[in-house]
Amino acid sequence: VLRGDRKGKHRYFTALKKANKGDIKPYATLIAMRIAESYQEIDENLRKAGLKTEVVKDYRSAVWAKLIFSAVMNPLPILSGCDYGIISKDRGVDSLVMEGIAEGKKVAERENIRLAFDPGRLVRKLRAGAFGDFSYRGSLYPDFINSRPLELDFITGVLIRRARRLGLDTRA
Repeated sequence: VLRGDRKGKHRYFTALKKANKGDIKPYATLIAMRIAESYQEIDENLRKAGLKTEVVKDYRSAVWAKLIFSAVMNPLPILSGCDYGIISKDRGVDSLVMEGIAEGKKVAERENIRLAFDPGRLVRKLRAGAFGDFSYRGSLYPDFINSRPLELDFITGVLIRRARRLGLDTRA
């Protein structure tokens, strides 16, 4: 990410290791956002890595929208033994997913974060088949079936801890 900047690379990887207890996980982008000095630097670094980017005024709006979606959807295949398609087949699971999304949106609202997109709308599009036969099982599933540590605490745990700190209920 920070090509040619050895001090920057060292700070970046040190932060990753601390945040992930020595195991570098896919949330590097979130940590890089904290370390980078400007939105333009983030944009430039991600483009150098070959990723398409869009600089937004408040990155938290996009990160939180994705966080809410992932916090609710990623554990689903582990808990149900099914892929994401279960939300279109089981109304109870679908209802629980939408309740979890609503809880996450309440947390974001209380944190004064305006979401870049509605995670509930993304779930509704998924349920309606907008993405075709969606047999994806989320990013946690490969770690789960291979008995590797899960990043569940870094995703779903963030929302639960924030909700508790704010006095919000997180039954879903």
